[in-house]
Amino acid sequence: MGLEDIEKISETLTGSIRANRSDYPQEIAARIKTLIAERYYNPGDVLPSESKLSKIFGCGRSSVREAIKILIAENVIEIKKGIGTFVVEKPGLQKDPLGLRLIDSNRVLENLMETRLLIEPNIAFLAAERATEDNLIKLQNNINEAHKVLELNQNHTEVDMAFHNAIAEATKNEVIFRIIPIINDSIKAGYEKTVNSRDSFAKAIKFHEEVFNAIKNRDAEGAREALKCHLMQSIDDILMNKKSRKENE
Repeated sequence: MGLEDIEKISETLTGSIRANRSDYPQEIAARIKTLIAERYYNPGDVLPSESKLSKIFGCGRSSVREAIKILIAENVIEIKKGIGTFVVEKPGLQKDPLGLRLIDSNRVLENLMETRLLIEPNIAFLAAERATEDNLIKLQNNINEAHKVLELNQNHTEVDMAFHNAIAEATKNEVIFRIIPIINDSIKAGYEKTVNSRDSFAKAIKFHEEVFNAIKNRDAEGAREALKCHLMQSIDDILMNKKSRKENE
């Protein structure tokens, strides 16, 4: 996309800057977020240079620098030294946006798993209705990777969570795709302390295969039930592990 195209798009989407000079950075930041929201810039794309943005928005470079600071603070963009300014992979998502670090660590994992049980089976239902061929390939590749991780007896948390994130992505619902990674990222630490065992992961892979096959066959009810059973098994594993640790204290 050329500079002239961006100038036209920016003007069409947001109009000329009418804010007071002191509000220019906020106005510029809002325009850039609009361009991202409208998919003129996608996650991973590089933004124009500071001087080009200054020309696009008809303002000084100092205003652009302040706008960039705002967007970095909001986790919309990131600067890679020597390369450029990029749209982050999940624009706008802050670390621990739910404030889960403030919850008693002994309760938070069980609360999160209970939350997943309430919402993820229905997400699998939607995925079965909406998944594209690319989504199915991504899910199959994840399962293949999971088998390799199991065989090598490696830490499986990342590949496990990636499967659930891929299901959320297959729904084509932007809100769902943002919520599930937040929950899964919050689960990681406690999950590794409780059910990070080879046996638990082997069971999880079997459930993942059942969920995947249901999604692939467009069996929405089957996908929902398979994911529900998977999460119930995970909760049982967590509770059993917790009980065992207490008995050994």
